[in-house]
Amino acid sequence: MKRRTVNPRRDDDARAKSLQIFDEKRREGLSAKQASLETGAPLASLYRWKRNPDLWDQPAPDPEASMLRIDRAIETLVGNAASEAIRLHAVLEIGAWLVWPGEIIERPMASMSLLLIYYARSRRASTLAELPSRDLKDLLPLISMSEFELMFKPDADFLPHFREYPIYEQRFTARDVAASVGRYFIEADGSALASRPSIERAHRAVNNGGFGHFWPITIKPFRSFFRTRSSTMPLLYAEQVQSDIDWHFDPERPTFVEDVDAILNQPEKIVELLARSKWAARQMAAKLDRRALAHIRFPRFPKGLPEEPCEIRPVEPELADAISEPAADWDF
Repeated sequence: MKRRTVNPRRDDDARAKSLQIFDEKRREGLSAKQASLETGAPLASLYRWKRNPDLWDQPAPDPEASMLRIDRAIETLVGNAASEAIRLHAVLEIGAWLVWPGEIIERPMASMSLLLIYYARSRRASTLAELPSRDLKDLLPLISMSEFELMFKPDADFLPHFREYPIYEQRFTARDVAASVGRYFIEADGSALASRPSIERAHRAVNNGGFGHFWPITIKPFRSFFRTRSSTMPLLYAEQVQSDIDWHFDPERPTFVEDVDAILNQPEKIVELLARSKWAARQMAAKLDRRALAHIRFPRFPKGLPEEPCEIRPVEPELADAISEPAADWDF
């Protein structure tokens, strides 16, 4: 598939505005990650635009190709024919997507780096030559030389960190917000107009503390946040609300290999989580309006994977109150 080229005349103003907001928020004392959330643009993109504005006319990422990688990873984990290395790569691919859903160019590099780090630590190997021949045979087809080359091209900002930064020093992250918003869309009553979930109501819930945490974000960057992370919300909902699998790992932690193995060694639990995610994605899609749905590409789960309905809980009074009130005007 040929990737479309960004039209700088169309996008320059928006990107310049994002950089202006980013710089203002940094001067106000926000961290780089928090400031990027305020702009609605990925942090890596902001750094790239600041470093070299002439790169704004580079070929754009291919979102469909990126999601096809997630489709294949899910299909791999639902089946039982893939090798251990391919299943491992699938687990890492989905984990990177849950952390970096908007970093389409960088994510394959991150997945490949995670794969090499896993083999280096689990086999106590410093070089590929030190790996057992069987591991090397399984690993080499998954290593892309072109991805290594891309790391050093000017249109790629390779920052493969997996830290989850707290928002405004509270005990929640963007990933937690995405899971909470996903739960709202999936569990809320969509049969009546008064209770039907919407992006505007989700924004009020986030802004007014309806999910138990406060994020003073305005509607425009929240829409961008929603568009970037909405495809991950069904799986995050199933993971955080309906499963005991923790699909998160960080290569900076000494427990990285153990954390990955805790997922990989539970194939039945993985299938169960994905079956619930498939059901959750259909519930969420049914409650989104056409305009919002047009910008979302949910994973395509295998047809042979039966949906597993999740237990629906009533909307808490605190969430209902937050949705009914206008978005708070926070003074930070």
